[in-house]
Amino acid sequence: MTDVIAELRAAYEEEIRDPKLPRTANDLPLSYEAINDEWLTNVICHEHPGAAVVSHRLDAPDDGNTSRRRIFLDYNAAGVAAGLPASVFCKASYRWETRLSVGICGGVQCETVFYNKIRQLLDIEAPWGVWANYNPKTFNSIIMLRDLGSGTEFCTLDTDMNETRLRGQMEVLAKLHARFYKSRDFDTALADLATWPEYFARLDLIGAKGICAKGFKAAKEVIPARVFAREQEIWPKTLASIDRHKVLPQMLIHSDVHLRNWYISADGRMGLNDWQSACKGHWSRDVAYALTAAMDVDTRRRMVKPLLQYYLEHLQAEGGPAVSFDEAWLLYRQQLFTVLAYWTITMPSPDLPNMQPVDTTLEMIRRMSSAIDEYDALDSFF
Repeated sequence: MTDVIAELRAAYEEEIRDPKLPRTANDLPLSYEAINDEWLTNVICHEHPGAAVVSHRLDAPDDGNTSRRRIFLDYNAAGVAAGLPASVFCKASYRWETRLSVGICGGVQCETVFYNKIRQLLDIEAPWGVWANYNPKTFNSIIMLRDLGSGTEFCTLDTDMNETRLRGQMEVLAKLHARFYKSRDFDTALADLATWPEYFARLDLIGAKGICAKGFKAAKEVIPARVFAREQEIWPKTLASIDRHKVLPQMLIHSDVHLRNWYISADGRMGLNDWQSACKGHWSRDVAYALTAAMDVDTRRRMVKPLLQYYLEHLQAEGGPAVSFDEAWLLYRQQLFTVLAYWTITMPSPDLPNMQPVDTTLEMIRRMSSAIDEYDALDSFF
């Protein structure tokens, strides 16, 4: 682990020591302030001869595990006539902490591959990419997306996740999972994506086991006593849940379908954002994640089984496998552990950038650990 991080640190420091002005589509800016009209013209207008960006301005910064910023664009007459976007929403890995957390695990590669090769093959509500690229040595990256517009509502804990919206989530996931199931596109469009076990293994490079253990202890107040008492079993069960993906049917999975990665489009459809964990795995991870993260504890108790059945029906209707409810329910219980790990790792830590508001993290851990408790998930492996 030390060697990998040291090599990345050296590459990062060399890059920022000798910054180059981005001009061509092969260049990557090292900050939003380094972006210029010439570079924007080359990455946004290349399919429209004569079109050019003549000016741009940056919106306010929005930093989390990536550096996010909207760029407003002005074009010449040819660019206006081509209908090029008036603004783009960007995600970049400019900071060292982002290179460490999102780069090493493969997140920048996954999202770049998704927008460059996969998005156009999916009939779901999701952002459309404008341009995406990354440096595999330094993990510098920038992803430009078409702005979703002011009519879009990004989901939070305060969003009214009514039954229609919960069903909408299941419909999106069913389409996503069925699209590449036993498809010839699986070995082409998805060729550069890691499997879920491979992706998770990369988290070892940033000490995921120890960080998750610290996060679990720090969240004791929201974890059921029965689950907290079996703390030593949590990580082994996490690894066991990952091992299931080595023998289960492979599909495209989003892999980080927590509530804040969903949005409601202007016409009311559920959409899925943030594809930096996209990989090849089994549908059960996404479904267990969505069904636990989207609902408070009481709603989950009432709705989880009907929604799981609804998903299974849509998965088969979209061309995916036929799965019995009993099999699906067992998989749901087993997949809760990596779902929990994705939130214990987000508890504030000196090892990683702040990824989520603490109140959101604690509520997610409450939802996931309560499901583990109520459905005896710790005893679901044989």
